[in-house]
Amino acid sequence: MKQQINIKILLLLFVLICALQSKEKLFSFVSSPDWHIGEAYIKSAEVIEKANRIQDSVLMDMKKYSPQFIMIAGDLIDGDFKGHWYHVSNTYNSKVINQIHKDADICYGGLKKKFSEHGITTIIAAVGDHEVGDNDWGVNSVKSHAVKDYRAAFQKHFLQTPQGTWLYPDNIGSVAPRPTGTLYEGTSYAVKFQNLLVISIDQYRQDSPTKKLNNRTGTIIPDVEGKHLEWFENILKAARSDPSIKFMIVQGHAPIIGPVRKKSSSGMLFEKKEQSSLWQLMKAYNVDLYFAGEVHTHTASKEANSNLVQLVHGAMAGNENSYNYIVTDVFDNKLELTLRIEKFDQSKPYFVNAGTLTIDKSGAQPSITATGELSLVDPKGLIIHYDFESAQIAINYGYFGQKFYNGTPVGVTQTTGVLGKAYSFNGNAKTTTFGEHPIGEAEPRTISTWVKLNTINEGTISGSGKTLKNINGVYDFRANNGKLRLYINAGNNKRFAEANQNTIKINDNVWHHVGLVLPGKSKNKLSQVLFYIDGKEYSASTSNPNAAIYTHAGMAPYVIGKAFKSNGPGFVGHIDDYGLWSSALNPAMMSALYHVVSETSLKYNVHDMDQLFALYRNRSNCVVTIDQRDWQFKQGLTGSPGRLISYGNNGYHLILDNSGNGLATVTSSTTIDQFNKCHISQVSTNSKHNSIVIKFSLNQVTHITCDLFNLQGRKLMPLIQNRLKSGVYTFNINAIQTNGTLIPNGMYIVILKGDAINLSFPLPISW
Repeated sequence: MKQQINIKILLLLFVLICALQSKEKLFSFVSSPDWHIGEAYIKSAEVIEKANRIQDSVLMDMKKYSPQFIMIAGDLIDGDFKGHWYHVSNTYNSKVINQIHKDADICYGGLKKKFSEHGITTIIAAVGDHEVGDNDWGVNSVKSHAVKDYRAAFQKHFLQTPQGTWLYPDNIGSVAPRPTGTLYEGTSYAVKFQNLLVISIDQYRQDSPTKKLNNRTGTIIPDVEGKHLEWFENILKAARSDPSIKFMIVQGHAPIIGPVRKKSSSGMLFEKKEQSSLWQLMKAYNVDLYFAGEVHTHTASKEANSNLVQLVHGAMAGNENSYNYIVTDVFDNKLELTLRIEKFDQSKPYFVNAGTLTIDKSGAQPSITATGELSLVDPKGLIIHYDFESAQIAINYGYFGQKFYNGTPVGVTQTTGVLGKAYSFNGNAKTTTFGEHPIGEAEPRTISTWVKLNTINEGTISGSGKTLKNINGVYDFRANNGKLRLYINAGNNKRFAEANQNTIKINDNVWHHVGLVLPGKSKNKLSQVLFYIDGKEYSASTSNPNAAIYTHAGMAPYVIGKAFKSNGPGFVGHIDDYGLWSSALNPAMMSALYHVVSETSLKYNVHDMDQLFALYRNRSNCVVTIDQRDWQFKQGLTGSPGRLISYGNNGYHLILDNSGNGLATVTSSTTIDQFNKCHISQVSTNSKHNSIVIKFSLNQVTHITCDLFNLQGRKLMPLIQNRLKSGVYTFNINAIQTNGTLIPNGMYIVILKGDAINLSFPLPISW
């Protein structure tokens, strides 16, 4: 009997030990696309010394996490490398091939040596556009012919041993770890690390050096198809049949779903984007993360109908004012990702945590939690919102935040607007972002703003993009003699669409709500543009109905009051409450943007309205609270779409389509016990880590937003924005502002909102 008891105790101890081990970290790795520094090793001693100093700073910080490997989603080398690779000849020949391999030995070899000095010997690298010569690739050009040699050099250094054997030879199930028999067998590969499968994809499809695949990029496009795609699906299928694989990460250079923040980038995105077979396969086989680079900053986003997170990150080492990388801790049932961002103290670099992303698969369904600068962006939401309440800076309250998308006003003055203050423009004034225009190519978008024009005004309300080869890469939203226009290119060849307004004009010195909707995708033609004035839709009139709208957003900021590079007339008049959405809002939404402000006392700005639109899109049971009024999704409503309908007890209906779907306010008879739904136990600061600490518990699944306000009611910065399940949460949020300084000492208010939750707490800050 005693022996049986001892066996039971041992079994119990074994179970407890296993349970404890499952919560321990298995290993860590780091990820850092767009290293952009490899070609330094074929330059002068001064350049090499600077490159080593920059890399030492980053790698010393990475080393603290003892990473098992580093992932680099493309662009290990800078654009200069393309010249060194084939400058020896104007024709494709043996000199070109020899030069490519000679330079690759020096540059790739130099990078690997530097990583090894800091204890990183396993490099999971992906092919970026720079690894195959940098865009563009002309038909029958030397560069296009040399693509196979670029790939051979990459294969030699990152997939093979010095003896020529494969570095990662193990099959995934019965599937080969590389797409053998294809052009990509030396550049696409899969590697298993304990419970994690990493698949690195060479996305740079080339059918032939003499075949154009794209007007913009020539013989290469970011795409995966044919036998290459079949191999990818077989790998995913095999992984899902292997119970030892808990997590799957796919790595490729080009972002797939937009929009994404951009900085000093050509902004090349994956062909067909979220409609592509690659993205659809990742969703079908429940891939956890897609890592990408290319755009030199970070954006985390997720489609509403899947748990697949796209994480775009990285920055050009030495070429930007801050570098960033991701450190990932891998557990048995959880991935914990932390964004590390470089800061400077009297030119001395140091790193701070700037955001977190956690994927927890311990429950029946994956739970995704994101904070700080890794907060998830709504792919269809409000990207830019300027309320113009600050004279010094146009603060962006949209999803893309303030770091790169605040507007810098030049020559503007403030005046009274429709919703508080507005900006006044004199034809030479403008407001410009630091980051590049967030929506490009043929993607849908919506503009909503209020304007007040004098009788002689002609000017650009907002503009971005730039001309590129034979592509109409510009889009400028203008007023011309009281009518709205969209120009899609600059210079003498002025293709534009004009609103069919008939006798209605807006240059009457009165505030008007104006809007522009570009349906995008297959409807990216001038004839498909829709204009809105005071809630009413107007079709487009154009002499070029089939002219394609394909905005070239690379290296072009977003500008209010002028066109990029001042192409076209500057705006003369006033602008208030400017919003840019990364989707095509429907007519009822555009009508609501006008009528809610003009016909009621609610005075909701576009940020408030976007919260209602998101509630409508998601069809959830959530409650959104705006100015102490609770809204919920409703079906079967009657009335005019886009118009607020009062129904007593100070309640409203707002119909947002032609099927009676919309929103309704929660009546005063509805009891909401906020304390039972959410309890905040701590709101404080941590001076050691320059952070704001918020601890709270939830007893329901809810979408939480938490923001910091000053005592005048102005929102200073978002703190939390995530969908959370029930549980206890502690968030440490970086308190460093976009200008690099700490939030000043003083009294502030933290407001936390969720489904039927609206709580506020004082926060005294004293560092």
